[in-house]
Formats: sequence, C-alpha cells, structure tokens
Amino acid sequence: MMKPKYPETQGIHRKRCKVMSRRRLMRTLSGLGFSGITASYLTTDDVKAAASDEVPIVVGFHGDDPHAKRTPFVKYIPADWYNDFRHATDVKDRVGHRFSQKNGVVSVGVIPGDAGGENSRISVRIVEDKYHRTASELPDHVDGVEVVPRKSGVPRPTSCSLDDLRNWTNTYIYGGFLVKGDSSERGYGTVSCTGYKNGNSYIITSQHIFNGSDNVGKKLRKADGTLIGEVRYDRCKEDFAATDITNGFGYARAIWDSGYNGIRGNFSYDGLGDLRRNGARPQKVGQRTCRTTTAGITAIASTVYTSFFGCLPKPYSVWLVDNSSSNDYKPGDSGSMSYYESPNNSSYCWLISLCNYEDPDSDDFFGLGCYRMNEFGYQF
Repeated sequence: MMKPKYPETQGIHRKRCKVMSRRRLMRTLSGLGFSGITASYLTTDDVKAAASDEVPIVVGFHGDDPHAKRTPFVKYIPADWYNDFRHATDVKDRVGHRFSQKNGVVSVGVIPGDAGGENSRISVRIVEDKYHRTASELPDHVDGVEVVPRKSGVPRPTSCSLDDLRNWTNTYIYGGFLVKGDSSERGYGTVSCTGYKNGNSYIITSQHIFNGSDNVGKKLRKADGTLIGEVRYDRCKEDFAATDITNGFGYARAIWDSGYNGIRGNFSYDGLGDLRRNGARPQKVGQRTCRTTTAGITAIASTVYTSFFGCLPKPYSVWLVDNSSSNDYKPGDSGSMSYYESPNNSSYCWLISLCNYEDPDSDDFFGLGCYRMNEFGYQF
C-alpha cells in the first residue's frame, strides 16, 4: 500500500499559485492538503497576503443577513501546525472505523495540536471495564500521529423529565429556552438557535427529545403544552431537528443571556482546530445550567460508536471538557449550543456545536459540529 502523502500546504508560496484561475487554485489547494471548505473559498489574494511561514484558512462564515450568501472569514496560521493538523485528520479518517471495531471503544476523534506545544493526536475513548485490554491493542502511533486512549463512560442523552424545568414567556424564541418533544423519558431539552435555509427560518434543537428516528410532522411545545411548531427536518445520527413556528412566536438570532448581542455565524472545521490550538474556552447556555464556560475543546471530527440511546454512529461530533465545577452540563441541556466570540466582531458570537450527550464518568459532553449543518444547507 502506498504511504499517504503528508500535507504540504506551504506549497502555496510557489509563484504559480498566486496567478491561477479560481478552479485551478481550488484543485491545487486540495492537492496540497487543505480542507475542502478552505480550498473552496480561498482566493489568490488570500494566498498572496500570507507570510512565508503561514497559510490562510477559512475559520468560519458570517453575515449580518442570515438569509444572504455567507461570507468566509480568513485567518493566517503557521503552515507547520496546519500540516500536522490536516495529517492527523487524514489518519483519523483512515483508522477510525478499524479502531471502532475494538471492544469498548466509545469514540474516535482528532485532538488539534497546541500553539507551540503538542502535535495533533488521535483520541480514542474506551469504556472503563474494557480500557486496559483495548488500550493495549492500540498502536502508540499511526504514520507519526500519537494515539491517545482515554477512559470513558457510555454517553447518555441529557434531556430530562418535567421536574427539572423552567418556563419562559418571551414572544421570540432564543437559544437556551426549554422546549418539549413527545418522548416520555427524554422529552425536555433546550433550543439550540435559529437556523436559516433556503429563505426559511427554523428552531434547531436535539432530535432525541422526540420518539423514533423520523419525526417530521411531530409537535414542538413549551413545557406547559403550548404549541410552538412542527418538525420539518431531522437527522437521527447527527441528532438535530429543525422545526417551524406556527403559533405566533418569533425567531431570535441570539442565545439568551449569552453575553453577546447575538449570533453572526459559525466556525468551520479548520476554525475549530484553530480554537483548540489557542486554548479557547467555549460557553453554552442550557435551560438547566444557564450560561457556563467550559474548560475547552478536547476532540473534533469525532465519530461516536457507543451510547445509551440514539442512532449510531454519531459522526462530526465535538467533545467539550467540563469545568472543574462539574456543573457545565446537566439533564435538560440537550440541544444547547456551544459558542465563542466572533473573530471579526467581539460584540457577537459564532456557533461551534450542539451539546446533546455527556460522558457520565467525566461529565465531558458532545454534539454535532455546526460545520456539518452547513453541509445540510443551514446558516446561522
């Protein structure tokens, strides 16, 4: 088998990359190892502006009008860090399924490298009673990328029963508000945000607050039973549902008490790697625990293969580290959205990922990365 090519993104500094047509530049960037999103949106002007030891990446998308064409935001980062990050991502994509076949594996993901510190690694979470044997079966490295096993509980959904909940009276529906599906055991969760697609607006929340894998047409309600709207689209593995509003409520492009004036975009996969590189500590607002600050991002591009409930596997997941207070996330917070300060306007935030499941042993939690929702056509 031919050894995979190591990314060489610094190759953009060859003179010919700075004068290519748009289509040829995209092919060249892909061949050098850039992610598909970054390769699709970079221009020759972005390439020309990069210092000799840097490369441009698209860290996310933003805009004042969520229905308009989204605008990429470009940042310049060290080429050696990006090469290492992209290489770890490629290795994870190749070995993830093979690792998942080992006994007790919960998830396999990428730990982006630190700025000036450790390189990117592969995270393998393993249930505690299978940990020692399975960890011993894993290689220490794959193509130069360190494999890091970690003990884990079996993830559980964090929707909850009526006893834990709060009511809200606003006309506009914000991220962080309590909502109710039709599941008798897991029916209460949290509004993620408003999503925008094809000129329409939707309330986004966790899919598992509804019973079954196809919930189109089911009702979303307040805790007191007041109708909000109906599910128009859902994805069981990705665990999100998009509902309309049919009862006079309005859509808020904001998360309640987030500390920001509203939402103006979301981070890309490359952008999440850059957040982890710089030690960012995202926040989330859930209807049980309100606004909390996490200890950081622990893994991205994770595929979760084991959980107490829900469709499996769960791809494109982002793991967040609970704070030392162990109070970042509680039952009822399913659907809450993690976010971080916008890189181009500190008055607003950009979205990172849904928060739907927790590891009961560590209280770390995960959910679908918003970059994946972009691929389904949603903007924020």
